[in-house]
Amino acid sequence: MRTEVVDEDHLNHLDQETADEQNYDEQAAFAAMETVYQSTKNYPLFQELHELAAALMFSTDPQIGIAVLFSYDYLYLYYPLLIDLMTDSTKIIDSNPHYITLKNKIA
Repeated sequence: MRTEVVDEDHLNHLDQETADEQNYDEQAAFAAMETVYQSTKNYPLFQELHELAAALMFSTDPQIGIAVLFSYDYLYLYYPLLIDLMTDSTKIIDSNPHYITLKNKIA
């Protein structure tokens, strides 16, 4: 796990994409994904999505599935479902349009 601090002057000489990659905070990303895992692990629909997403990486680990769902290709679909969970957990049903759309994309 990367823990060193990147020199800001060094980042100023890099293109935006490279600077962003150099400044990635792995600990913050891990903490965010762990929070999501703890918040969703007891919901069967989330368990299913995490397993399906993990399978895309030939894994059965739900935390790998969360990492996949945090990727560029899926986060825009996963985030609204997380908002549904946090605002009204009764929306976490198999007819939820956010769930259906995400499941169709990863299945």
